[in-house]
Amino acid sequence: MNTWNTITRLDYRKVSKAQAMLELICDEPNIPILESLRISGESSVTDLIVHTRLSKNDLEDRLSVLTGMLLVLERKDGSGKRHYRLNESYLNKIAGIVGMFGTPQVV
Repeated sequence: MNTWNTITRLDYRKVSKAQAMLELICDEPNIPILESLRISGESSVTDLIVHTRLSKNDLEDRLSVLTGMLLVLERKDGSGKRHYRLNESYLNKIAGIVGMFGTPQVV
């Protein structure tokens, strides 16, 4: 395998991951979760169920994917209760990259 194939494969993985993240952010059922976390700063599963009106199983499945992609961060308090918050630095980085594509280039 030559260097070009390695670079192409690595770039493809990065592009695929970026695409998956953008799809998660734009996925209709995820929007209330992300918006609730943006407003509250940090929420428990119970708080998110109230604000998003998703079932507990659906919410936990979605949170698992969002945390797996590092869009949402999870922490456990002393009693083991899980709390979630947006990974703002990561989302700001994504927004910056997306913004670069929306900026007209002067040729």
